[in-house]
Amino acid sequence: MRELIYSKFSNERSRAYAVRTDIFEEDGKRSVRKTPLFPEGKNHIARMAFIRTSLDKEYKDAGFECNKCRLDGDDMWFEYVEAETLEERIDELLEDNRPNEARELLLLFLRKIRMIHETDEFHMTDEFREIFGDIDLPEGLKCAKVTNIDLICSNLLMTKPRTVLDYEWTVDFPVPGKYVLYRNLHYLGEFGVGRLELNMRDLCSRLGIDDVLINAFRKMEAAFQNAVIKGHVPLRSLYHDISPGIAEYHVDAPDYAQVYFNMGEGYTDEHAVGVRVRGGRINLNLDIPEGCGDVRIDPCSSPCMVSILRLALDGTEIPIQHYKLSGGYAKGKRAYFTTDDPAFSSIMIPEGTKKLEIRMNFVKMSKKTAERMIQLEMENDRQMRQEDKRVLQLMMENEGLKAQIREIKSTSVWKMYEMVTKK
Repeated sequence: MRELIYSKFSNERSRAYAVRTDIFEEDGKRSVRKTPLFPEGKNHIARMAFIRTSLDKEYKDAGFECNKCRLDGDDMWFEYVEAETLEERIDELLEDNRPNEARELLLLFLRKIRMIHETDEFHMTDEFREIFGDIDLPEGLKCAKVTNIDLICSNLLMTKPRTVLDYEWTVDFPVPGKYVLYRNLHYLGEFGVGRLELNMRDLCSRLGIDDVLINAFRKMEAAFQNAVIKGHVPLRSLYHDISPGIAEYHVDAPDYAQVYFNMGEGYTDEHAVGVRVRGGRINLNLDIPEGCGDVRIDPCSSPCMVSILRLALDGTEIPIQHYKLSGGYAKGKRAYFTTDDPAFSSIMIPEGTKKLEIRMNFVKMSKKTAERMIQLEMENDRQMRQEDKRVLQLMMENEGLKAQIREIKSTSVWKMYEMVTKK
């Protein structure tokens, strides 16, 4: 007997895209069914069989294939494939403290995506403008004939060949292939503090996605999300209408840590690496460019307390006394900053040094709190110095007493006393 074990309504969309996804189990075997919630959505579901055939042709050389599907009336049935996703594999590697392997695995996947989407020259069409807006894009972008814009890490199963899930958002007009790369990095970096070590900004740069493209792709993504809900107002958008007078609490926006390499021209954006930071944790392993004289690290853009877990060059830790603090005070492996531009600067780089390792945690605080923390640390230092002086004085007094005892023991009276007491 077929048993429904899971059901999800994707109804925060326009009627043309609203679907229900069900998972059934029968005799130990599972299957997936997608059903349009409204008549307007029938074509959106029915076209997936054609999409699958087109995508399989494009994916063959990359070692990908779409999970199988079949149309039954208004319903589309999919095989249920149980396997680890690429996103889960990457997270496992990061949890095992193997960030380099995680980055290489991600880059391997992204390069295959780039290969898939380099068959045609991109040109803007009316269909593109309808979904993504009239975006100003640079010349020379590549694309594929058919593009699954949701070809992201959470939709790729680590089977052989790799199985692509959820190709619902596939279009048959030109879309820049780098937009698909951007969506991967955007959604992988958006969730999960542990993924900071992947350094999404650096990966964008390595894949040829500069700031101009990032800004354009952000606009494309916003336009696409609006196109999905067109004609429908999601419940989340009604918050301000249905909840007047409710106090709002906002989670702080992610911070950006910056590392500047001085190539003889000071600290410039041209020779800097930026990484988004969530949860106040900075974990970076960076290649030092040849010719770099010194480095500056900006952990965030607020007064803060920084715990230095590890700061090393080619595996050798750098003592805190060997670099400067901008607007800060250091105590042991803690540093307090009262400025909106905290920085560890003048970290000298010996010739031939290849790697910079940074492990820091920071807690943002008000300037007043940071100043108070510094006062407390300084007062504690003063008391410790006084205590050290007192101990030193006692030690000196003790040494004086010992000298007096040695002098007494050298007298003839003491020697006679020892002779009497031994009898």
